[in-house]
Amino acid sequence: MSLVIDDTGQPVHYPKRRDVFEFDAEVASIFENMAVRSIPAYAETHRVHASIARMYLDDNYESLTREVCIGDIGASTGVFFKTLCGVYGVSVDEGLPVSCVAIDNSGPMLDRLSDSLPWVICMMEDATDLHLSNMMFDVMNISYLVQFLPKGTRFNFLKSIAKHVKPGGLLFLSQKENIDNETFDKYFTAEYIQFRMDNGYTGEEIAVKTEALKNSMWVDSFNFMGDMLRGVGFSFVQPTTRWLNFSSLVCVRNEND
Repeated sequence: MSLVIDDTGQPVHYPKRRDVFEFDAEVASIFENMAVRSIPAYAETHRVHASIARMYLDDNYESLTREVCIGDIGASTGVFFKTLCGVYGVSVDEGLPVSCVAIDNSGPMLDRLSDSLPWVICMMEDATDLHLSNMMFDVMNISYLVQFLPKGTRFNFLKSIAKHVKPGGLLFLSQKENIDNETFDKYFTAEYIQFRMDNGYTGEEIAVKTEALKNSMWVDSFNFMGDMLRGVGFSFVQPTTRWLNFSSLVCVRNEND
């Protein structure tokens, strides 16, 4: 695999298939660069969520041990765990003194995660057919995953997740949203194109990726997602960060279930 590097030192990536976007080895090799350049507030959202997770765990545990469990579904290369290390002031080599579980359906992503974070338990699973056994999580992270799941599977996926978050536990979820207004959808799309071009993407790269994502990503509205999360057992659903139609949420699992 040989990536093209542009004059500014940024990798140039075109999906191998123009009809669908795949998280293959090439994408895995540049994922963190690509995410920061194409997802608004990507790093800041992870920092905010990791900081909230630490405050929550500090409030609920006298000390961190393996009985504390943190999960990340659609973990990619492990950015959430790396950010948690930064929040706790530990090196990624040393790792966190808690149980950390990364779940993804991309082998290349998990290979890179395992290489850089060997203390994380890696599970290659399809999000629509999870086998989490009796695992229960204090904190669960889902970043920009639900939008890639077929629409008919999303409620059951979130319902399954809720069953594995401890009562009172936290769920972080990030998403790109549907804007049900043709005029503002056009405005927001123009701003998003400009955001990526400001980060070094060419118009051709943006057009090719947009075409590939048409058959890979289907977005919901903010309110629809909130209703689903409440419907599966999260009693508190609150936005944390937003950039136009990119939003992130923190949710609390109903303590009575």
